[in-house]
Amino acid sequence: MDTISISLTESCQGTCRNVTIHEAGIQGQLHIPAGTLNGEIVSFTVRGVRHRVKVRVEPDGTHRVEGRNLRREVRLNRKDGPTGREIALDTPIGPVKLPVTGDTKTGSVWTVKGYGIPDPRGGTPGDLIVTAQVQEENGPGCLILLAIVAGAIALIISSNFGVQFPGSETARGIFQEAQRQLAKVGYARQPYESATEAQISDLKHLMLLEVNERRSEAGLLPVRMGSNRSAQIHAEVALEHCYSSHWDRYGLKPLYRYALTGGDQYANENVEGIDYCVKEGENYRVNSYERLREKVAEAVEGWMNSPGHRRNILDPRHKVLHIGIAEDRHRANMVQVFSGDYVSWSEKPQVGPDGTLTASGMMRGAYLEPKSSNVAIFTISYHHPTHSLTQSQLSGTYCLESDKRAGVILKPLGQGRHYPKIRGNRNFYEEAVSNEQCIDPYELDPNGPIPQTWEEANETHARAKADSGSAPLEASVKYGMVADTLAVGNRGTEFSLKADVSPMLEHYGPGIYTLISWATIEETGEEEVISEFPIWWETEPPKDHPYRTGK
Repeated sequence: MDTISISLTESCQGTCRNVTIHEAGIQGQLHIPAGTLNGEIVSFTVRGVRHRVKVRVEPDGTHRVEGRNLRREVRLNRKDGPTGREIALDTPIGPVKLPVTGDTKTGSVWTVKGYGIPDPRGGTPGDLIVTAQVQEENGPGCLILLAIVAGAIALIISSNFGVQFPGSETARGIFQEAQRQLAKVGYARQPYESATEAQISDLKHLMLLEVNERRSEAGLLPVRMGSNRSAQIHAEVALEHCYSSHWDRYGLKPLYRYALTGGDQYANENVEGIDYCVKEGENYRVNSYERLREKVAEAVEGWMNSPGHRRNILDPRHKVLHIGIAEDRHRANMVQVFSGDYVSWSEKPQVGPDGTLTASGMMRGAYLEPKSSNVAIFTISYHHPTHSLTQSQLSGTYCLESDKRAGVILKPLGQGRHYPKIRGNRNFYEEAVSNEQCIDPYELDPNGPIPQTWEEANETHARAKADSGSAPLEASVKYGMVADTLAVGNRGTEFSLKADVSPMLEHYGPGIYTLISWATIEETGEEEVISEFPIWWETEPPKDHPYRTGK
């Protein structure tokens, strides 16, 4: 399919182009309606034949597209004039004027209704969202700094050359008083202003745009912004306690955090951060809003250069991206949690006191009947009960695979038929299996060394990566359990499950059992995991964990 590039202004106002369809060797005039977004397909007819063209909207360097909203920054300087004035901006829709008041500061936001990208179907247009970046006037520190310089020069001449000149003692007094005043007004160490809520939201949307641009280049559909809070909470807790692991200090991994915060699909995570506490005086750049924007782009680029993280960003299954960003003076922790949107649960998975597993629901964009008979619809993994982890244990991890393959739910075969592996009157079989393993943080020394510098953190990370890549396979027992009921209807989009899983529970005991749902994705035709639902059986999450619905 041919691609045509247009400007953001043309996207907002509409345009006409003479285009050539190279495959057909024909030319025609293409009308691109106002509101056409990047990646959308438009068509035109030549000689009775309909042709399709993909539209690429080139970024204009000032405005960022978020759905149909446009975002941009405007730089202000207090010395440019008094408050109570207006500033004029050119936008892809047309000029606008924004009021500047005494309350206008860095992070202040103006929203201009209807000045975003129109809806070509006649719906509500997007908005223009403008964030202020205010450069304050030079304060008293400039005069104080000049006094320090003058006093210091006088002291150097007096001390090193023995020259006493009129005002030497005065200069010494000025120097000492200037030092006191400098500390008083805070110029000895400029205070750090954390990013505002609006700026964090802007950074998250920037990351979403970066991800969707990579997906578009790979021919994939975009993901939409999610609302699950697990990514944001994980970023904040990890920043506070100086780690950047997929695991956290409560002993939880991404899926558990996602589920505890209300998620019921699956959770694939990318993480960016530093595994040690930056100390005062270390040679790190102080964060600013612009620097944080750079870090977002750097994080996505870094993930794209890492095979595992790249696969996550370019996984065609993903529908939703939940983003967490937390920052302080020098550091920024960034978390991506990708999920699907395939399962609508009418009864979420649960295990009763008698060991009966039940679940039911409907599929969206997938169907449960696998193409190949050897693919199970439901499998189960096991993880032992959780407890808190130390910073040393967290810094020594790299990846996540530490669950045991514990079970598979088998479809009833009907009267008179049975599975070859099942003997006698039992409704299950057991077999030895091996499991791919990463370094399990629970097996690391909780009192081990904690990285104190960037070099030590980098060495620890590299060692954890190497150890995970060479970790031996771990043996476990997998139970094949015939379901009492495993009904799949409406062309594979509805399901109902009831199965006795007590043999597996008796073998493994208390822990987290994750019901894994497999289905065929309609868009790709591939059989994939479309849901992972953890069930806490005879154990509970840590009581002090912060991952709760609505927080």
